[in-house]
Amino acid sequence: MRVGARGGGRGSDRRRRGGRGCDGGGAQCGVVLAGGVWTVAGSGRCVWQAGRGWVGLACSGGGRGRVSAERARDFPKPPVYGLGAGESVAHANVSQMRDFTTSDSSRLSGQEAFRIAGLGPQDIDHVMFYDAFSFTPMLFLEDLGFVGKGESGPFVSETTTGPAGKVIYKTGPGGAFPMNTNGGGLSYCHTGMYGMFALLESVFQLRGEAGARQLPGLKTSLAHGPGGNFAAAGTVIMSNE
Repeated sequence: MRVGARGGGRGSDRRRRGGRGCDGGGAQCGVVLAGGVWTVAGSGRCVWQAGRGWVGLACSGGGRGRVSAERARDFPKPPVYGLGAGESVAHANVSQMRDFTTSDSSRLSGQEAFRIAGLGPQDIDHVMFYDAFSFTPMLFLEDLGFVGKGESGPFVSETTTGPAGKVIYKTGPGGAFPMNTNGGGLSYCHTGMYGMFALLESVFQLRGEAGARQLPGLKTSLAHGPGGNFAAAGTVIMSNE
C-alpha cells in the first residue's frame, strides 16, 4: 500500500512533464491527468491496487538505433557517445525473484555499465527509467545506487518552493535530479517496448534538442529498462563528450 501511495505522487509529477499523450493526442493513448497527486491517486482502478494514472499509456511508435562514432562524425547533428552498457538476467519468472523490493538484474546491469564507463551515480546528470508502473523508477533509484535501500520514497517526495510559491519536486520539472523528462511511459507513451524512447530522450537532451524540456549543461545521461517481469534489465550510459 505504501508503494502505491508514493507511486501515485510520482505519476502526477511525470504527467506535469508529459501533459498529453503520444503525438500530443492524449485521448487515443489513455487518460490524461493534470490535477496533481490526488487526481492520479484517485484515478479509476484498471488492475488490482493500481489506478489508470499509475500505469503506462498504450500507444504505437518506434525509434532508431545507433552507428559507430566514426560514422556519426559525418552526420549533420552532433554525436552522442555510449560510454558503458550492461545487461543481466536474474530469473525466469517474477515468482522467482530473490527479493521483491529489489531487481537483481537492474542492480547487476547498472554495476556493469558504471564499471565500463568508469563513472558512478554521482557523475550522472540526467536519468531515464522505464516506468510501465509508477513504482519502477523508485526501485531503480535504489538498485542503481542513486539512493540507499528504502530511501527512494523520501527522495522523490522531496520538494522545494519556486517562484510564486510553486512546488517543485526534486525529480520533476525544475528539480535538482532530472528524471524521465519526456513524461515517461506514464505520460508520454508506451508502445510495449518503451525503452527505445528512454534512449531517445537521453539523446535529445544531450544534443540540446529537447525543446521546452531541455535541461542546461548536461554532459551525461543514463537510460535503464527492465524486461520480462524484472527477469532481465539493461543500462546504458551516454555522453556528448
